[in-house]
Amino acid sequence: MANKQLEEGDNYNLYVSSPNLLNYMNTSPKTGRKTRTGGTASRQTGGISLFKKKDLRKSSLSNTLSYLDEPENIKFSLSEPEKITAISLEKIIELLTQDPVPSVVDPEFRETFFLTYHSVASPVQVMEALNGRFISQNYSRPSKDVYSASNQSLQTIRVKALGLIKVWLTHHYYDFVGEPKLWAMLNDLLDITKESMPRVSQGLLDFFKRKSQKQKEEQLMDSVGSTSPSPGSGFGSMGSSWVSVKRMSIYQPSASKTIKLTPENVNEVSFQLCLLEQQMFNAITPPEWLSKPSLRASNAPNLSHMSHRTQIISDWVQSEIDSQPSIEEKLKSFQLFLSLAQRLRDLNNFHGLHEVVNGLQKPSEELAEADPESVAKFKELSDVFNPDNKFRNYHNIISLANAPLLPSVAIVTTVLNEIEGNSLDYEEQLINWIKRKRFAEVLRSLNFYQLHPYPFTENQEMKKWLSTVSVQK
Repeated sequence: MANKQLEEGDNYNLYVSSPNLLNYMNTSPKTGRKTRTGGTASRQTGGISLFKKKDLRKSSLSNTLSYLDEPENIKFSLSEPEKITAISLEKIIELLTQDPVPSVVDPEFRETFFLTYHSVASPVQVMEALNGRFISQNYSRPSKDVYSASNQSLQTIRVKALGLIKVWLTHHYYDFVGEPKLWAMLNDLLDITKESMPRVSQGLLDFFKRKSQKQKEEQLMDSVGSTSPSPGSGFGSMGSSWVSVKRMSIYQPSASKTIKLTPENVNEVSFQLCLLEQQMFNAITPPEWLSKPSLRASNAPNLSHMSHRTQIISDWVQSEIDSQPSIEEKLKSFQLFLSLAQRLRDLNNFHGLHEVVNGLQKPSEELAEADPESVAKFKELSDVFNPDNKFRNYHNIISLANAPLLPSVAIVTTVLNEIEGNSLDYEEQLINWIKRKRFAEVLRSLNFYQLHPYPFTENQEMKKWLSTVSVQK
């Protein structure tokens, strides 16, 4: 039963909010109970097919799998023979460097791995696995007698491995920032290919140099106070987001003159809040999203910063209303922030909307009798974040919304915490691949939103003010 739960899991349809994933969201759950963190790991084989040597020779997979197919390296679903449920790091690298691509490798396999491996392996461990595959075709082969369904030459494997490294650098460069050991291992691999594959090796070396130069330029722009999110900056691009993985790249403004929210500037404030929060959101990388909740303060500086700012904005909204001297003035301030909340909802800034709604919660209770109509509008906006059925309202709304869009970071982290807590990272010392795929579904939707920034013109003064708002003393 435990393995069946691992294979099918809970109804994670509510967790994934992306225009592409609506059908996935409507999938009905097939199981009830969950495996909780701290629970007993499954040691049974029910629901999991352990392919042995003789099984593979009779299987339709026999022409695609090779010497790492023993049960200690890969497990498959019993009901879907080509669905991987658990796998070793070495086997992942082997599958990604085979030619032709094995049938068990779905179109999202490579991206799923690079987006989510950080909670089960380090970048250096991945490079070590690649190095093992690179040096010898049989780097993990137990003995000469073990079957091999692949007759690929070492040259072919090396070309595939170099191609995989280029993909890694192109789309997930944040892994290499501040990792000198990783660069040294990369240079060692290139040295191996200088004689046998000079053109491939030189081409990749030139690519590394261009990438490194681009990083220096990005860091220089960041150091002089660039405040706009780069168009299309996300996990899969050379935008500002990958630069920030090892340090805080969030714009730190100098003191600004005080600006007040007014009926005349509420639209402009909503635009600038979108730009500011888009910049913060784009700075968060997959390793930060996947960091353990207890370690986020140290391992996820950009995510922690945005979460901290969320509370500041909520407290600021409430304090601005509470500081008004009379009920009439409080009501005017409440209505003004309610107007800001509606603008953020219209702009699909659900993160900003969540902040403002939280700040309006207490004042709405105090002003319910004074202005029931405004309070009713507030309740309509706050209902977007109704926690019933795992935030079903929010997920239904966001799945149908168009980009640009900023999801609620508070709800995203809740979703990731759920996935983290509902199953183990490993099953019998193999990476829980079902869990990796669930994480990847969420991260792909986040990357989609990172790649579609708001098109507003930046107002430096107003953005500085929004960056420094605080609770009235």
